[in-house]
Amino acid sequence: MGVKGDKMNQDSVLSAELELEKLSSIEGVSPKKMFGWHGLFHESKMFGIIDSMDLCL
Repeated sequence: MGVKGDKMNQDSVLSAELELEKLSSIEGVSPKKMFGWHGLFHESKMFGIIDSMDLCL
């Protein structure tokens, strides 16, 4: 088993922060670190992913 958060590199963290900044005008948007990527949530419902290769899905 790997180290928790090991797949999250600095670039993916910065990408998540950039995407969250873009979405900041929408109330209720929040990130959650999950399995080496960041889940994007709005009012507890997942709507996007930023993976460890900096891709927004």
